[in-house]
Amino acid sequence: MELKTRHIILIVLFTLYFSARLFFSLQTPEFSSDYSYFALRQIEHIQQTGLPLSDDLLSYGGRNFVVMPFYFYILAALTMFLPEIITIKIVNTLLASSLIAAMYLVCRKVLQNRRVSIICSVVAATMPVYISQTLNDISPLSLILPGSLFLLYLFLVLEKKRAIDYAILLSIVLALVSSSSFILLLGFIVYLILKYLDKHAISKARFEFTAFFLLFLLWINIIVYKQAFQEHSFSIVLRNLPQVLLDSYFADLSIQKVILGIGVFPFFFGLYTVSIYLFRKKSENILLFISLFISAFGLLWFKVVEIEVALAFLGIALAVLFGQALKSLRVYMKRTKFAKRAEMIFNILLVVLMISHIFPGVYLIYQESGKSFSTEYIEGFRWLANNTPEDSVVLALPEEGHLVAYFGKRKNVIDNDFLLVGDANERFNDVLLFYTWRFKVPAVRVLEKYSVDYVIVSEKIKDYRITENLLKSESCFVPVYEGSITVYRNRWDKDVCSVI
Repeated sequence: MELKTRHIILIVLFTLYFSARLFFSLQTPEFSSDYSYFALRQIEHIQQTGLPLSDDLLSYGGRNFVVMPFYFYILAALTMFLPEIITIKIVNTLLASSLIAAMYLVCRKVLQNRRVSIICSVVAATMPVYISQTLNDISPLSLILPGSLFLLYLFLVLEKKRAIDYAILLSIVLALVSSSSFILLLGFIVYLILKYLDKHAISKARFEFTAFFLLFLLWINIIVYKQAFQEHSFSIVLRNLPQVLLDSYFADLSIQKVILGIGVFPFFFGLYTVSIYLFRKKSENILLFISLFISAFGLLWFKVVEIEVALAFLGIALAVLFGQALKSLRVYMKRTKFAKRAEMIFNILLVVLMISHIFPGVYLIYQESGKSFSTEYIEGFRWLANNTPEDSVVLALPEEGHLVAYFGKRKNVIDNDFLLVGDANERFNDVLLFYTWRFKVPAVRVLEKYSVDYVIVSEKIKDYRITENLLKSESCFVPVYEGSITVYRNRWDKDVCSVI
């Protein structure tokens, strides 16, 4: 089949985007978040046993995990006989870059305009929130977001031959990858409700597919998270975050953060389309993406979804609606006195919009690549594995807990996975109490409570506005490793460190 110009442009854009992401990801042998190292532990355990890691002896000194495992199985299979880190970075980059093709496919169907569809593809791929969450990280969002767009496309063409088969298969995959698929499901449900309220006929295929997706997603989540539901009830929605983290997490949410996460032009142009097509004009295809917008925005408003995940889904919905606004603008310009030069003016406008949106995205790719853990920083955690007893317990900040377990192969007191942790609030407060201590007695009691042998201090304490490190002046703590992090050996059980 002969490639057409639009296909060549799309391939070039995909190649450039993939190459840029991969280039910056490979600038460092490490990842940018501690979750990636939790994912690595899952991947390695699957390769060794065929099962995800559920009974962990290191996290919290010993606990159970519950995870949606399919994403880890994919990466485990692909890295079985290949260099692990490099292969994972390539696969994640490839999955994340597929957003360009997925968005083009959707926009081509919805907008019926190839040029605008290409613009929307670039806009979606350079969304700041998408880049920050998927660049140089093992993130299920790399699969969930492009996969959701492909499923949205299949939903639009369900009447076609075999489309329902592919839609069912893809919905099963997405359900097994992440519970954030509920955002997409809710979008389908809102779409059907809006169609019903408008007294429009509802496609039997779409209704039945939505019913299947709902039942399967509920069923698989009940199976996987049954124990977590029993222990945490409603707090499972935000993974049992400690109250202190929960309060500060949503306190940072603002309209400015939403706009910066999605992009100025997609946000405002998209909102314009929502206002027009929700109340005045009618379009079945546009209504689907308005429904996805309502779904993500509603869950974010009620604080029952992770901010970054909700913004990513908001972003892809608004990117399509942004394209519709551009298409409407082009039609309008041809009706004005500038009709003869409408095409030229429109092209100039597209270039300005592209540059204004892409450059911040490209800069963010560069900026995010610099946020990965440095080799010197990781070396301190590796030191634990070779220089401490195997049964040692290490106290570190929550965002360093997975690093202690993966590189140090030692028990941590706390990490960022709070699901199935009954005393998550208590532990988090105890760790903060220790790092902010002003008196010896409460600090030593924390160490006794969790049988801590080593304490890690790094620059990350500044994230908690902790500026003073009193461990340096205490004889209870002996620095045994000093570098990007400092490892202190706890001597609380010695006479020199008596609480009295």
